[in-house]
Amino acid sequence: MSSRPSKLAFAKPWLSCLDQVALLQSRGLVIRDPAAAAHFLSHVNYYRFSGYCLAFEQARHHFLPGVTFEQVRASYDFDRVLRDLVTEALELIVWAIKPNLPPGPAWSPPLLPGNGRLFVTLLMLYELLQRCPAVSPFDQEWRTRLHAHLASPPRALRSLERMGLTTGWNAHPVWK
Repeated sequence: MSSRPSKLAFAKPWLSCLDQVALLQSRGLVIRDPAAAAHFLSHVNYYRFSGYCLAFEQARHHFLPGVTFEQVRASYDFDRVLRDLVTEALELIVWAIKPNLPPGPAWSPPLLPGNGRLFVTLLMLYELLQRCPAVSPFDQEWRTRLHAHLASPPRALRSLERMGLTTGWNAHPVWK
C-alpha cells in the first residue's frame, strides 16, 4: 500500500490573484486597493486568507455589509504575530522547564534519556495532538513532517543524540 496521497480532481478552476480579489468583491468584501490585495494574496494564498474571512461572513461566502479587506487582513496579521509570540515563548521555556513525565515504560530509559531534551517535548506535543480530535488529521501530518525533517539532521557531531533522540527514536511507542 502506498503512503502517497491519491490525486483528486479539483472542481474549482484556478484563479489568478486578481481574479481571487474579484471573487472576494463579488461576495461583498470591500477592497479599496485591488492590486495591493492581489499582492498580499500572492504571498499568503487565498485559502489561508479565506479562513480568516469566516468571522466576517453573515452566511458562507457572503460578507457582512461594509467589511473591508483591511479588517480581514488585520485579523490575519494579529494571528500571525500571536503565533510568532507563542513560538518565541516556547523557544525560551520548553527546555528550561522540565516536564514531569507520565508513568509507564514509554517514558523511561532506555526509550527516553530524561525529561530535559527536545525529544521529550516532541513526544508530549504529539501525545497532546492525538488527544484533540478537532485537529485530526493534523496530528498524523505533523508527525509525518516531523519524522521527515528529523531524517535529515544537521551534520553536527551526534546531533540527534544532543536533541535527546535515542537510537530507534522513530519507533518509539508514542508514535504508534
